[in-house]
Amino acid sequence: MSSDLSSLLLASLHPASRKQAEQSLTALSVQPGFIGALLQLVLGEGTQDRSVRLSAGVYLKNVTKLRWEEDLNPIPDSDKVELRKALVPLMLLLSAPSDKTIRAQVAESISLIAELDFPERWPNFIDQLTTSFSPTDTTTNASVLDTARCIFATSRALVHSDALFSEIMTLLL
Repeated sequence: MSSDLSSLLLASLHPASRKQAEQSLTALSVQPGFIGALLQLVLGEGTQDRSVRLSAGVYLKNVTKLRWEEDLNPIPDSDKVELRKALVPLMLLLSAPSDKTIRAQVAESISLIAELDFPERWPNFIDQLTTSFSPTDTTTNASVLDTARCIFATSRALVHSDALFSEIMTLLL
């Protein structure tokens, strides 16, 4: 699936082939394992083409946004579990300055999922973040903090309430 997916993502960047590629991507996206194949491309496994990696990151964000809680064609639960396990390590692997644009797409996916699933369906998220800190690697620490910023930014717009403060305290303790 990975090589077909790579070709379709590249084709979606060209106006002449965009519509057909997007239709094919939509059909593929409902198959179990699709999220895992996207993650491999984001990491650059099998390809070093930045445009494929960035397109995979954008498509991951879009699929997450559109189908995470959709009733008709939701992302399979097995793919959701795989994605939640992989996102924090993925952000750490994308900590190089050259991966900034790809990391931004992954961060947006994390933010979307955390808003819907954290803490009920993603209880170990904060633990994943805090155990990722490094005493010597500032680049890794910057990625961890950037990931935390993405999820906590959604709380900024919330009205201050006892329920909000209670949830924040639960997360911190």
